Amino acid sequence: MKPELLIFAASLAVKVAFFVLLFVYVGPTIVFDHSDSNLLFAQNWYQHGVFSADLAPPYEPSAINTPGYPLFLILTGLMTGSVGVTIIIQILL
Repeated sequence: MKPELLIFAASLAVKVAFFVLLFVYVGPTIVFDHSDSNLLFAQNWYQHGVFSADLAPPYEPSAINTPGYPLFLILTGLMTGSVGVTIIIQILL
């Protein structure tokens, strides 16, 4: 087996184990709490075409956040309907 593949497999195993342990012993709050604002930006951008943190119309454009992670959420999670897809892709990256 190539050393690079072995390092990748070991790294992936550690990431998955760390995620599972955190999720089981601390709960989903530790995994999902920090993403609330990014998820709101992503939902507004995907559903209304406006990069905004507003909860209701009128959605005012915002320059507070950078669009990178909300775009990642749109491409991986919102379009598939599953946050789990986003988590799996993040583990692999």
